Amino acid sequence: MQVLMVGGAGLVGSIVRPAVEMEHDVWVYDRHAVSQAAHPTIVADVEDDTAIKAALAGMDAVTYMALGAPPDGSKRVGDVDLAFNINARALYRFLKFGFEAGVKRFVYTSTFDVYGSTFGQYHRHWNRETRSYVPDPEGLQPLKEDDPLLGWETYAISKRIGETICQAAADINPEAVIVVLRLITPRDEANFAAAHRSAKRHGMVATGPNDLRRLMVASLALDRPGCHIVQASSDVEGERFSNARATELLGWTPQGD
Repeated sequence: MQVLMVGGAGLVGSIVRPAVEMEHDVWVYDRHAVSQAAHPTIVADVEDDTAIKAALAGMDAVTYMALGAPPDGSKRVGDVDLAFNINARALYRFLKFGFEAGVKRFVYTSTFDVYGSTFGQYHRHWNRETRSYVPDPEGLQPLKEDDPLLGWETYAISKRIGETICQAAADINPEAVIVVLRLITPRDEANFAAAHRSAKRHGMVATGPNDLRRLMVASLALDRPGCHIVQASSDVEGERFSNARATELLGWTPQGD
């Protein structure tokens, strides 16, 4: 397939792009050029309608991974205008213009931040002996996609709106296959081990680069029409986050790497 990776120069894009390139013909759309890619980067803004329409011509699939971080390269995602412009308005542009161009497959990277305080209700139990957060002792189940969404911070609410846009897109285009991935602390090789150790101390989990690569390839291979919201992490045991839907729908299970 011809795949347009929006935000392909970012954290998630940089991790998954080599794996997707092994399966598909990949084009990157980003504000920053990617070296050693199969094709020259389409360097443009996600609010440039002319550039978006040109980039979508001839594409079979789009992965929308734009983060909403400031152009200065920092990781702050608290700017209201920036977060909503990228995670909602620009996403709508790619879906709308993509449908007009005949694109039927989309993957949108969301975040576990959409759960907000729901996550805390499930896993914020402090064990004084081990001095770490552990799964709730009262036997609450791991967090699932159907649990309440209480994320209200700027980044979380903009991603929640993005998920709603994806669901609306599937409603008006019943042939479309849209996968919404609620990613949980994705990390590259250089940072995964330390991030995973730190996350476990706080009742969390990080997602390894190889798990993430396999997840993206599996998402692009899905043929079932509709909007499918799937959370995924390297929580191999499924103690904090259930990976059941990812396994059932995509045939993906975490390997912890």
